[in-house]
Amino acid sequence: MEIREVVEQIDIVDYISQYLDLERHSEDEYVASCPFHDERTPSFTVSRSKGFYHCFGCGAHGDVADFERRYSRVSMYEAVKRMKAFAGITEDVMLPPAHLFPVKVLKKYIPKSDHTFHSEKSENHHIFLNEDVMEQYEWRPEKFQSWLDEGIPLDQMKRFGYRYDVLSNRIVHPIRMPDGRIFTICGRTLDPDFKEKKLRKYTYLVKLGVLDTLFGLYENREAIQKKGEVILFEGAKSVLKAAGYGYDNCCAVLTSHLNPYQLRILLSLRVRVVIAFDEEVDPRKDEEIKKLKHFCQVDWVRNRDRLLGEKMAPVDNGADVWNTLYSKREQIT
Repeated sequence: MEIREVVEQIDIVDYISQYLDLERHSEDEYVASCPFHDERTPSFTVSRSKGFYHCFGCGAHGDVADFERRYSRVSMYEAVKRMKAFAGITEDVMLPPAHLFPVKVLKKYIPKSDHTFHSEKSENHHIFLNEDVMEQYEWRPEKFQSWLDEGIPLDQMKRFGYRYDVLSNRIVHPIRMPDGRIFTICGRTLDPDFKEKKLRKYTYLVKLGVLDTLFGLYENREAIQKKGEVILFEGAKSVLKAAGYGYDNCCAVLTSHLNPYQLRILLSLRVRVVIAFDEEVDPRKDEEIKKLKHFCQVDWVRNRDRLLGEKMAPVDNGADVWNTLYSKREQIT
C-alpha cells in the first residue's frame, strides 16, 4: 500500500477535527483559525471533496498527511502510523526514500550534550543519535525470512539491533562507533525488483562519508581481544553469518577497502588481522593494508581452490566452505 492510498481512505474533515474546531462554511468547505500562524479572522479552510486544506493568511496547503506532519511536528513515518491508526489500516505502507529520514526529524534523537565527531580528512560532521532512534522500527522476525534462509541466526540479528522498517520495506540496523554511540542507521531493501523500480539498495539515516568505525567492533570487542584476532569482512551480513558459524570475533568495513581511520582502529586493538573480503578483491593492493602489515600479522582468506562463485563473500557458501577457507588462510608479507 502507498501513502496515496492511505490518504484516500481518510476523510480530511474528520481527521483535522481531532485537532481543530472546524465550522461548516458551505456544503463542502469548513473553516477555522489557522494553527500555523496567529490571526484574528479565520482563514484556514478544509475541503472534503478536494481532500486538502489551505490557509489564505499564511499560504499553508496540503493533504491530510502534510497536515499531520506539520501540525504534530513529526516525520512522515510517524504521520503515516497515526493515519493508519485513525483509519484502522493494518497493511504495510511503502514510504518513498525521500521521506524516510528528514533532517529536521533527526534533531529529536540528538542528545543535548555535544556528541559530535569531526573527521579531519573528510570534514564530515557526524551526529550521534540517542538509542530511542530505533524505536521507530519494529522487531518483525517474519520479515527476516530470506536472511534466515541464508543461514543468518535470528539471535544475532537481535543482538546487533536489526529491525524492520514497515514504511520502506527495509531491514535496518544501527552503525555504532567503537564506544557504542549510534551515528547512523543503515536500511537495506527487501524488494527484489529494487533496480527496476530505481530504488536504492541501501539508505542511511545520516550520510556515511568516510567511515570512522568498524561494524561489529562494539558488539564483538571482547571476543576479539580474547582471541587476539579480528576477522574483517566487507559487509555486515557476513559478520552475522560468521557468528552463526561460531566466529564472534568479526567486523565489517562496509566497503571493499580499508580507510585510514579504520587502520588506526585496527592498530589500537593490537591483534592479528584476517582479511576476508569478497572473492574478487585482492587485499594486497590495498594501500592501508600495506601499512597495516608492518605493525601486525595480516592474513588473507583466499579463494585459491575456487570454492566461491563470483562476487561471493567467504561465508556465503556455508560453514564447511568457510571453515576450509579460514583454515587455509595465508599471511600477507
